[in-house]
Parts: sequence; C-alpha cells; structure tokens
Amino acid sequence: MMISDFKQKDVEQARQLALSNYNEERAALPALPAIESTPDIGEFAQNGLGVAMYEGETMLGFLCGQKFDNFGIKRVYSPEHAHGAIKQNRAKIYSRLYQAASEKWVTQKALIHSVTLYSHDETAKHSFFNNVFGACVMYAAMDISKSPNIRKCDNERYELCELTPERFGEVLPLQNKLLSHLRQAPVFLPYEKITQERFATFKGKRYFAALEDNQIIAYLRTQENAENFVTCDAGTVNITGAYMYPEHRGAGVYTGLLSFVVDTMRAEGYERISVDFETYNPNALGFWTKYFTPYTTSVTRSIEPQILNTREID
Repeated sequence: MMISDFKQKDVEQARQLALSNYNEERAALPALPAIESTPDIGEFAQNGLGVAMYEGETMLGFLCGQKFDNFGIKRVYSPEHAHGAIKQNRAKIYSRLYQAASEKWVTQKALIHSVTLYSHDETAKHSFFNNVFGACVMYAAMDISKSPNIRKCDNERYELCELTPERFGEVLPLQNKLLSHLRQAPVFLPYEKITQERFATFKGKRYFAALEDNQIIAYLRTQENAENFVTCDAGTVNITGAYMYPEHRGAGVYTGLLSFVVDTMRAEGYERISVDFETYNPNALGFWTKYFTPYTTSVTRSIEPQILNTREID
C-alpha cells in the first residue's frame, strides 16, 4: 500500500469510491435520495491537503480537506464526499490516511480537524475515534413520502401556522434565545447575537410557528439547501432552525409543530426532511433522534497549539 499526494489523476477513482460509500449508507437508510455521482472534488487536487492510498493501480482510499478560519482558529474540514475507503481493512486505511494527511494539516498550522462520516459506517467511526476524534454534529433524515407517526397538537391554547413574510421579524427574539442557549453549557459555541439588520438579509427561508394569543412561542425554519449534497436534492427540505420558550415545553406543542410541517411538506411533494444538530446539545439530540435517523456524523479533533513550537525538539 502506497500513500501519495492527492492529484488530479486521482479524482475519478476517488469519486467512484465516494459514491460507493454513499450507497452503503443509502442501503442502511433507503430514505436517502438515489444519486448518480457525488459533488466534484477537483478543488481538493489543487490545495495540497489531500492524500490517496493505492495498491498497484487501484485506489484503496483517499482523504482530502479544505482549510478555513472559524472563530479565529485555522481548521481543516473533510466533507462526506471528500474521503472514502474500500470495505476491506477500512479502519486501517483511514488510520494511515489520517496519519499522512494530518502531517500536512498541522504543517499548515491547522490544529482543528473535522471529518463528516456516514452514520452507519461503524468501522470508519471507530477508526477516527481511535485517532482521538469525538462526535460533534449529525445530519438526520425522515421519510415523509408516507405519513410518519408523529403526534399532532390537540392543545387548544395554541395555533399552528406558517408565518407570512410580514411576521418574520417576530422570530428574531427566539432566534437569539437559541443562540444564547448554544453559548451555555455543555455546547459553548461562541455565537454572537443577531441584529435586526442581519436577520433581514436571511433569504429563501420559511418559518412555521406555534402561537399563543397570537404571540410566537415556538418556531421551526426550513429552506431548500443546507450544507451537504444530500440536502440539495430536489425532494429534500431542510430544518435549519428551531426553538421554543422553555415555559411551554412538555405540552406536546413542538411535536405538534413538527407534525404540521411534515404534513405541509408532504402535500407540496417533498419526499424527506433533513435536520442537523450538535450531538453535545442534549435537548436537540433527544428530540430529533426520536423522529429522524442520522445519516452523517461529523467528528472533530483538537490538537494542542504547543505542538507548533515543539515539533523540532529531539
């Protein structure tokens, strides 16, 4: 087995391998859409961050990524279509690939490494867990082609509706309550408060709400596309925001709001709903996994910054 830099000549075999890995996940979760190819990965052949493993002329695996700054920290992220490995010896292949790729990433001072894996690929997940990665974000899907068994809201105190654009601004206080929640333990994401001006720039989104005395006490936001190629399928709609004031929890209102959204989307011809959430947000993890099945799990490793000053010491 030989490992080399990921180049343009590797792209076609890599895309076929990525498609094969996706189809493994789809076999475990048939609600996912059928696709002919994964997104183009030519850009990864140019940035010098990727590696490929071969036996003879046959690719055994590849691992690529893109570098960016997030919250002032250099990171490398490998989306689900930017890596892949054959089934045989998959754990060993991924471990060897990460060893080679992480050398490149740390050399470029990127100390946070994230990879999106398919949730049913236990072998790949264990390989990265053994390399000190931890789960951080999941995408999950629900098949709505037939009516899911989700309890409707029968509490007459609340009205469920889709908001008209004139009322979108009323969602902002709840949006900022959500961001405040995500800044607290155990999530600790350093989100800043959204201003009315910035909120007004959000386009292509729909808002569904639960009202009490015509006041919004919960919302759920949907949009056409999210952050992975599955979410961009024409039959998929994505939940990209959700919050309810704590004093209204426990009355079945949010489950009813989700049921209302499912009925609306199915009537419009959508086949599935996708949602993403932090695995370390216990409220989100507990709620969404009641109704949705995870199909990707993103894992992250953080390397101590002192390594940049000590690598040359014998």
